[in-house]
Amino acid sequence: LSVLASVGTLADGLRALHSGPDVVLVDLGLPDGSGEGLIRVAAAADPAPEILVITVFGDERHVMSAIEAGAAGYLLKDAEPHA
Repeated sequence: LSVLASVGTLADGLRALHSGPDVVLVDLGLPDGSGEGLIRVAAAADPAPEILVITVFGDERHVMSAIEAGAAGYLLKDAEPHA
């Protein structure tokens, strides 16, 4: 496992997709836009990486939008681990 990039903005995330990652972890609340845009671009790549959302937004609208955009999984930052 190697980390290709760690970014904090939508713009930097879009640039990092050019390195062809296998997995992308996306926060929906980015300072310069929604992570949903990054999900859509990543999902359209060939080959597309596995896309996982990790965010504080747990409402149905955010979850469904991310999954519809191409996310394979959705994790809440404040979720408790299952025993």
